[in-house]
Order: sequence, then C-alpha cells, then structure tokens
Amino acid sequence: MATVDPKLDERIAGLAGVMAELKAEALTREARAKAVAAAHIETGAFINGIKVRRYRKGYAIQFNDPETLNKNYGGYNKRARRHVDGIHAIEAAIL
Repeated sequence: MATVDPKLDERIAGLAGVMAELKAEALTREARAKAVAAAHIETGAFINGIKVRRYRKGYAIQFNDPETLNKNYGGYNKRARRHVDGIHAIEAAIL
C-alpha cells in the first residue's frame, strides 16, 4: 500500500519554483491593496505600512499601520466627528 509523506506540503512549498510563484502572487495582492489605499491617502501611514514579508515556506501581506482596522473597516472619526466608511484594502488583497 502506498503512503504519502505527511510533510509533503512543506517540502513542495520550499521548492524554488513554488517560492517564486508565491512571491509573484503576494506582490500582485500587495499592489491591489495599495491601489485601493492610494485613493484614500491623508498621512500615507496606511499605504506605506502595506508590505510583503517572506517566511521560510511562503509570503504574507502585512498591514503595519496601527490604525489598519479602523481605516479598513470604518468607524467613528473623532477629528471629523462622524462615521467614515472603510476602504477595504484587506479584502482587495484577499480576493
């Protein structure tokens, strides 16, 4: 009976060709998130905080602005004294 190595996914993820494809996809998704964020720049902190980070077996898009959740999903803006809609850059990176 044949068996499958339980760590096969880790071995495949570490292959050079796979890592190149993962990086390309991560950069594409980062660009989509930044395109959405670019239309809503006030300080630049949100768009400048969108980065691709390499891990041992893949890549991830990080949103490093401390106000990411408020800016992405919306909420009450104290300075404007009103509710503001979110820009949904995270969703742009996911879809």
